[in-house]
Amino acid sequence: MFIGHIGVALAAKAAQPRRALAGLVIASQLPDVVYSVLVPAGIEQIRVHDGVGPDAVEMVSVPFSHSLVATAAMALAAYGVMALTVRGRERHAAGGLVAAVVLSHWVLDAVVHEPDLPLLGRGSEVGLGLTGGAGFAVEVVLVLAGLALYLRSTVPADRLGRAGMPVLAAAMIGFGGFVALSEPPENSLLLAAGNLGAYAVLAATGQWLAGHRRAHPAVDRRPTLPR
Repeated sequence: MFIGHIGVALAAKAAQPRRALAGLVIASQLPDVVYSVLVPAGIEQIRVHDGVGPDAVEMVSVPFSHSLVATAAMALAAYGVMALTVRGRERHAAGGLVAAVVLSHWVLDAVVHEPDLPLLGRGSEVGLGLTGGAGFAVEVVLVLAGLALYLRSTVPADRLGRAGMPVLAAAMIGFGGFVALSEPPENSLLLAAGNLGAYAVLAATGQWLAGHRRAHPAVDRRPTLPR
């Protein structure tokens, strides 16, 4: 799964408008960011088969980036970072939200992956295998649902704020379709570089466009936690 995780980041931004969208995007893709570092380093292993889309990339051994235990550890670390950087009692809500976004990565991957996601190490892999068109449809639904929640919780500050995020969502869906129909890169280094580049562009673009929207007045009137 790729673009579906961004839908979770948009929904999280709707739930807590004060959180930076760039950070939420990275949190939603954190296991893949770690994976994109460890695979070229030879710490984790993948195998690229003939075919198109993510289904052509077999996760041979990914215990440090995509096991349930590792993802839970990343979520706990993310909670700790937020607890240390957000002031007042709001830090617990912020930490819980970001931790949930990180953990959602494994849950959503388990829906679309073949049984190659370990609970802990090799021999404990799970996955429902909702691949191909059905898997992509799930991703599109997640993006559109996240976008709808985000647009309902915010109002545009200018013309770019009105059109920017829907255009970005449409571009993500188009790019996701392109990836699903394209052959993966020939080696892990190119695959990792492409992944990291895509995450960086999405995080930066989303943060820029989010700057052209403001929290809905109803959201602004919600009581804040005492500090």
